[in-house]
Amino acid sequence: MKKNLILLLIFSIITIMLNRYAPYLAVSYEPEPIFARIKYNNVCLYKTPTDNSQNSNVYFLLEQSYFVQLLADENADFYSAKYIDLEGFVKKNQVETVTDAPNTPYLNDITFNTTPSSSVIMRTEPTSINADASALKILEPNSQGLMYYGKISGEEAVLGLGNIWFYSRFDSGQNNTTFGYVYAPFTNNLTPITPNIEVINLGLTDFNQMNEFLEIQPKFRFLIILLTAFPTIIALLLFFKNSIKNKRNKKIVKRNYEDS
Repeated sequence: MKKNLILLLIFSIITIMLNRYAPYLAVSYEPEPIFARIKYNNVCLYKTPTDNSQNSNVYFLLEQSYFVQLLADENADFYSAKYIDLEGFVKKNQVETVTDAPNTPYLNDITFNTTPSSSVIMRTEPTSINADASALKILEPNSQGLMYYGKISGEEAVLGLGNIWFYSRFDSGQNNTTFGYVYAPFTNNLTPITPNIEVINLGLTDFNQMNEFLEIQPKFRFLIILLTAFPTIIALLLFFKNSIKNKRNKKIVKRNYEDS
């Protein structure tokens, strides 16, 4: 019995250590999401993890003080990241990881309309040079509720109106969603954008440590879960073993009593 208690104590210590250093693996295969705050007002969401700031490799500028969800340590210079429902890449030196998930990581319910005077074309790129090839959808005059993701400098499509384009999403119903660029001068009623003032502690290495563990140790997930369950299994076996032993002892005592 004493040896059994010692074994139970050892497995209990192992369980405590496993749940201390890999709690997310004991419960789920997926870790908690890790976020990074956007440090500057010129941070881009890139299409590929390369230092190419041409419009062909950039979705749009991310809003300073908001966040991206980090998905992987892509290379020496980039994280792969998710912003709202769009995946891309951000430069490591332009974001800072945080220890907790923010309440409002992304711009929320920022929308705009198209002008009532004419229809507008949503395009695959912030230019109208390749007019037919880049056209995605014709938006009717005064189209409502286009979701704003960010802005980018592109072609000055109309002389004197500037070169700003909005990357946006248009839902036309029946699961018909279109993502693309709309020339900003042909829009109005953009929801005012305010900075995110959430106070969250910075975390410098948590993302890299977790990412490394998940990449190197995935084969041991089942083993960790199994080891975590061992103390409970052993305790149940000891309980049933002692219960059976006690019943046998009672039968022997009862039989001896009846024989006497």
